Amino acid sequence: MNVRRIVLSRLDRVGDLILSTPAIATLRKAFADAHVTIVCSEYNAVVVEHSPDVDAVETLPPHIAPHRFGERFRGVDLAIALAPNAADMRLVAATRAPRRIGYTYERRYVTRLTARLWLTDCLISNADPATCEREPGRIVMHEVNQVLALAQRAGASEIVPDLRVMIDDATAPR
Repeated sequence: MNVRRIVLSRLDRVGDLILSTPAIATLRKAFADAHVTIVCSEYNAVVVEHSPDVDAVETLPPHIAPHRFGERFRGVDLAIALAPNAADMRLVAATRAPRRIGYTYERRYVTRLTARLWLTDCLISNADPATCEREPGRIVMHEVNQVLALAQRAGASEIVPDLRVMIDDATAPR
């Protein structure tokens, strides 16, 4: 599959977007010539606005439903929901990309069923927040590795493991 346009979605928290930066860099390395757009919220856009790994940053306006916003990306080749939530999955689904990849948690049975409608590839994570803390000693995949698994499913073979947050002079603390 020739991947020319990629849309990534991470609408949740700033820290989670930071933890997604290795996957974003891995996708950039795997698809060096593709145009990569990331959709995020206004408050977490600062994490990726200076990233060399994305070509465009789009912020989801608070009054627009994610699936309506995702419709503007029809025609992309690959869309990835970097967060395991319905908003990101629905945005990715609305692109109608031939490959739509995301993940959810093993015990979120309803989401696993509906994800089949939205995604072509749905990875299942054992890092379910609802159960991890109740089962001491349980080994779960770290968030960074969960989103790297999405990049691998998309076809990336060389992993970029480091967090990547670019800060310019205007945004650096004084």
